[in-house]
Amino acid sequence: MQQKIKSILVNAPRTEERPIGSAVWNSWKSRSLSYLLDKRTIRLVSGASLLFSAPKSQWIQVFQRMDISSQLEESLREIVELALLACVVDRWSFLIDRLMLTSYEFVTTSRLYNEVHNLVQRGCREETINSKEKGIIEYLEVFLHNRLYLLWELSPVLAAFAIPSWSNLFRNYLTELDRQVTGDFSLTRSDSSTKERKKYRECDVAERIWCLHVCHVGGSDVESGSFST
Repeated sequence: MQQKIKSILVNAPRTEERPIGSAVWNSWKSRSLSYLLDKRTIRLVSGASLLFSAPKSQWIQVFQRMDISSQLEESLREIVELALLACVVDRWSFLIDRLMLTSYEFVTTSRLYNEVHNLVQRGCREETINSKEKGIIEYLEVFLHNRLYLLWELSPVLAAFAIPSWSNLFRNYLTELDRQVTGDFSLTRSDSSTKERKKYRECDVAERIWCLHVCHVGGSDVESGSFST
């Protein structure tokens, strides 16, 4: 794994080695906070809290009906979003505070990327997540088996904060980011031209790496609510 990471970083585009500008950093921070504080998101958080207070068998039945009755992308995406929001509903204020306290650092995206990978190398304790969240993640690992692209249709901050680093889903997410760092955007879709799509996706990958770093690495000394070890 370490050799693979080194190879990816060596072959990463030159833009990966340029320090992140303060304007870009602040725009990512602002966009993440906007999602968490958006009225629609707050409504979904309330709905997720209510839905997942029921036994696992009941909320699975609700999702199965949604999945069977409609194959529309919007419905599938909403299932994933509700499930991920349910994983962080008890830490909502903490997540907002963590983002608010994140200050600019003169670093490259590749450094953040490497530090996130080092987290996986160290490993994380599964017992840091409760049984409800574990059940949700296990469900998503099956549901997203052939639909991982749905994560790229949601806010980067949600995937970063909701998917625990001990899970297979986190590793699948990181593996796809590995591919995109090297320029393989086959999982994601866009109607724009190849040049425009490449530029947009490179920015999206950098933002997702930043969100992962803020959640799992940055401020890892914070005691409560952190996934890091």
